[in-house]
Amino acid sequence: MSIRNVMRNAARIFVEMPSDPSPTTPPPANPPTPAVTPVYPNSIAAATVPLPGIKIDFEDIYRQSGVIEPPLNAEKICDMLLRLPPNLPQDTKRQMMREMLTTLGKPAGATIESIVADASAKISALTKHIDDSKTQTGVAAIQAEIAALQAQIAQKKQSLELSRREQAEVERQCGAERKRLSEVLNFFGPASSAKSTRI
Repeated sequence: MSIRNVMRNAARIFVEMPSDPSPTTPPPANPPTPAVTPVYPNSIAAATVPLPGIKIDFEDIYRQSGVIEPPLNAEKICDMLLRLPPNLPQDTKRQMMREMLTTLGKPAGATIESIVADASAKISALTKHIDDSKTQTGVAAIQAEIAALQAQIAQKKQSLELSRREQAEVERQCGAERKRLSEVLNFFGPASSAKSTRI
């Protein structure tokens, strides 16, 4: 599949391109845009198995956070990227997306900056929703209870260790005294020990 056909296939997500467009001069190459790795603060471990009955309405989350949808949103770019051949180099994919945005996006007001801003705003909204949900679902309260219980367990362990040391000292001292008194029995012999028992 040619690069042009790949671009046409990806672009059909938001606009129908002509089946046989006339050749155009490609725009000048731009320096590669560095990949940005998003950071998710205060995140909890993702569930490995989906929980039935829970369906997140992302659009509602974005509306509540005041995110304004641009002419071309980040979700459509995600879909377009999925249609690109996975074996293409990242720089080639970026150049292809720039060409599509130049041809199809700019007339509608869509730019790389607007798409990146849309993705960043939605990531922030999702992060805030995660933090808020910890309180709404009781996670924060449960975590506080666990922390309190762990503190109590630590105190109990200290008390247990102290009790063990005290018990060991009791056994040491009583054992030493018992051994000392046993020397009296051994001195007078078993017979004397039996007489003292009868008395």
